[in-house]
Amino acid sequence: MESGLYRAAISDDRDFFRRLTSSDANILLQVTSLQQDTILHVAAKFRRKEIAAMIMNLLPSLVYKKNSKGDTPLHITARLGSLEVVQVLISYACCERLELEANENLLRTVNMDRNTALHEAARKGHFEVVVSLIQKDPDLAMLTNNAGESPLFLAVDKMHFRIASYILETVPGCSFQGRNKMNALHAAVIRSYVHGKEMNTHVKQLRNPLFFVVHLSVRDCVRFIRFGVATLLRRDIQQDHVTDFIKQLIKKHPSTIIEANNIGWTPFHYAAYAGQEAIVKELLLADNSTACTKNGEGMAGLHVAAREGHIPVLKMIAETCPDIWDLKDNNGRTALHVAAESGKAKAVKFILKQVAEDNINDQDNEGNTALHLATLQGHGKIFLLLTNDKRADKTIMNEDFLAVVDIIDSRRAINFFRQGWMIFQLSIAGGLASLEQGRAKKIEARTKPERGIVKNHGDEEVEDKRLKTEGEEVLSFNHLRNMAGTNILVSTLIATVSFAAAFTLPGGYKNDGPDEGLPVFIKKASFRAFVVSNTIAFSCSIASLIFHNFTALLVKRNTIAFWTYFAMVFSSFAICGMFIAFIAGSFAVLGDCTALIMAIFLICCFMFALQFPPLLSIDLLTI
Repeated sequence: MESGLYRAAISDDRDFFRRLTSSDANILLQVTSLQQDTILHVAAKFRRKEIAAMIMNLLPSLVYKKNSKGDTPLHITARLGSLEVVQVLISYACCERLELEANENLLRTVNMDRNTALHEAARKGHFEVVVSLIQKDPDLAMLTNNAGESPLFLAVDKMHFRIASYILETVPGCSFQGRNKMNALHAAVIRSYVHGKEMNTHVKQLRNPLFFVVHLSVRDCVRFIRFGVATLLRRDIQQDHVTDFIKQLIKKHPSTIIEANNIGWTPFHYAAYAGQEAIVKELLLADNSTACTKNGEGMAGLHVAAREGHIPVLKMIAETCPDIWDLKDNNGRTALHVAAESGKAKAVKFILKQVAEDNINDQDNEGNTALHLATLQGHGKIFLLLTNDKRADKTIMNEDFLAVVDIIDSRRAINFFRQGWMIFQLSIAGGLASLEQGRAKKIEARTKPERGIVKNHGDEEVEDKRLKTEGEEVLSFNHLRNMAGTNILVSTLIATVSFAAAFTLPGGYKNDGPDEGLPVFIKKASFRAFVVSNTIAFSCSIASLIFHNFTALLVKRNTIAFWTYFAMVFSSFAICGMFIAFIAGSFAVLGDCTALIMAIFLICCFMFALQFPPLLSIDLLTI
């Protein structure tokens, strides 16, 4: 394309095009070297309405010309949202004589992706352009592109619900199909979840007081607060738009509820997965059978909600379909199995209130009950819930002839204390090991040497390497020794400090009078608290050292592990006693210095609280 022609189009040089006559029309046939754009494409890209009109007067057939991507000028203007240029192109193209000459309908012309101009406008969210195109040809809303996407689906996918609602109202018979066998209802449900999740991430920052500590600038704080408020409002508005559109779509096309995509998921599966209560409610009201529709894995929306732990969704399903708890997936698992395996304790607790005894003891295709799965996955809270439920049978064996007790006993990664505690809980609840495993253990005990410490001919202890059972690492003797060494050091320091503090009391001793030799603060409650807590710290640290000394006489790994953990528990008590002794001693010495006392108290409480997160993160029931 000549540079002068190109510059005239992009600079809106109307005089240049006025000087052209019909005999100069061949100049307009030139195209760009890369995109193969005609001069009308160029005018459309730069939104030159008057230039486009002049070009069409000179050479109307250019409106049907395509570039290297198969786009006509109308595709480009629809994508850009230039309503005036779109109207100019349509007015010329819809001339009956021109259509007959071109033997083509411009509005239905598709590019290489088989997108029409309506597809482009709907994807980009240009409402006025969509209205203009549909008014000219409502049947455009029934066409799909190479990916199988309809204009309605694209509008929903990009969250342009105003456009989607207009298409649905204006063209009731429009296509709602989308890519990967999804429909517009799939897109609406998925977008409501994904968009809401992104916004919730920003809202959480607004609720975090540390944000305002880090961003000390007043301008930044004000800007973030404004953003947070706008985010909250936008989230609520978008959610309302999604819900309203879903109601509208379900009313006009009820079949969209039960349609599954290429992986077998219906819109209800996605709503249950996201925990979208309002959408789940609408879908159940429209067709409650959708709760029983299974995907490719045989999972219904009930299983998905149980796996994700969405209690409100489970409640809605239970109210609508009270007999649904017998529903099983391809693995023969009920919702209780799925929740137990996924570690959703609240969901398990809710389901236990809904189901009968027979459902609690249901076995999957491998013979596992919910209790088996919770034990295998190491979900301690669920293990307790099911163990304490009198209806749960703790003696059932799976296809491998393993009862729950056998699973616990076979997991070598469980430390002795935890393993014993769990078996004790099961025994109280009536749990029994299988006969097959009991016999196998006796044979193994007679034929295999003790695991743990191995002695050579020189009576020197040789560290056993870290053993592995079924891909899991077993607690080695070396690891136990490292734990014990660290704990001995801590206990020794606490014992030394607390012993010294017992004879160097805060405030000193009285030097005269009838109470000579007694502590100065002996009558203060804080001093007495100091003495008691210091005694606890000293006693617990000494007890910990005694336990460690006792383990030196032991050989069995499990027994060593038991007493090592016991010693660590006493060390924790000693640390707590030392904290309390320091606070109480400070109270006794500082007297009426309230501000200083509070500062010391808050600092100590903060440091004391730091040890709880790691302690709470250790679930004694986790396998």
